Amino acid sequence: MPAKREQPHKLEFSTIADPQSFARLPRLEAGGAKLQLVTLADIDHARWDALGRDPASPSIFAQPWFTRAGLAHCPGGGKVRLAVVSDGSGDWLGVLPIVPRLRYGRAPFPHWAAWDHPNQFRGTPLVRQGEASRFWQALLAGLDRRGFGRMALRLHGLPLGDPVTDALIEVAEETGRTCKIDRHYARAMLMADRPEAAAALKGSRRRRIASLERKAERELGALEWRVSRSPDDMKPALARFLALERAGWKGRAGSALGSRSGTSEFIAAIACAAAALGQIEIAELIAGGDLLAASVHFTGPGEGFGFKMAYDEARAACGPGLLLLGRLTEHFRAGGPGRIDSCCAPGQEPISSLWPDRLQLVDCGIAIGPGVMRRGLGLLGLAEAFYRGAPLAC
Repeated sequence: MPAKREQPHKLEFSTIADPQSFARLPRLEAGGAKLQLVTLADIDHARWDALGRDPASPSIFAQPWFTRAGLAHCPGGGKVRLAVVSDGSGDWLGVLPIVPRLRYGRAPFPHWAAWDHPNQFRGTPLVRQGEASRFWQALLAGLDRRGFGRMALRLHGLPLGDPVTDALIEVAEETGRTCKIDRHYARAMLMADRPEAAAALKGSRRRRIASLERKAERELGALEWRVSRSPDDMKPALARFLALERAGWKGRAGSALGSRSGTSEFIAAIACAAAALGQIEIAELIAGGDLLAASVHFTGPGEGFGFKMAYDEARAACGPGLLLLGRLTEHFRAGGPGRIDSCCAPGQEPISSLWPDRLQLVDCGIAIGPGVMRRGLGLLGLAEAFYRGAPLAC
């Protein structure tokens, strides 16, 4: 059954040239915490790793090993600044990679934007457990005073109901900041530890998958299910996945992970790091000894994350994508994380029909700056609503 519609949060609906040198800005006091903007070269990796071991939110996309690889292998990563909030003893409360932008959508509107890698499917920052409110207070107060004329902090892919997102909304309301909702959307997820998850593979869906399995075995050979987790198994399994993805439409379009050196080095780096932590699996569906379909997914503490899937397009008549999803659903229900975020586009099939639960997310902007400058984001929202004929509040 579809997830119940959540009640909207009380949010007002309302996107300068950057100085060449701001890698080492002075620290700013805010509620007992301090903000500093640093480059990747200047960062304290030991404190970053310590923060990653005690996260308020389980997102693997905010983990140090993921962000490091993204910054190292993504064009333009050198322009990113890491907004680090620390307490009086120097221990980190949270970190958010940010970049300066001159346009908010199509409108000229200088602001800070959270940086993300093209293969990053959540935007929740890495924050220490129990410190989300203090993190946002210090971050926003610091950007108020060192914003270089920017009037907003733009964020994306924040899951509603997450403690870090909830803290942001509370801090924005308490400090009278406009919170402009740019997009509110939902995507498929699986609550694997709930009895209702068994319904995902019952009735007509189960019969369809069983029929396709019989067809695949008749035409291609016996089916085998293989899951690789260990560091030793990860490299060959990843090579097989990349070859399969590159052989399909993504390879022809040049968008496969293995099509470019930057993305192939990125996936190799995060796969190696995640395997060392036991937080990645590559699942393979093999037919007659040949790879039919495969999935790369991550397993964080209490939550899993889909990442990439590929299948043999020459065997499309056997429904390899649906067969893979059916096996994955059973695999997740048998053990592992209690909930799995598909990380797919909203409405993407067949996963949206197969996985009944939904994760609600928002992209938003938060007003920053001294005094009257904070009104700019609200005025931008009013202008957008006027030109779209949209309601002024949500």
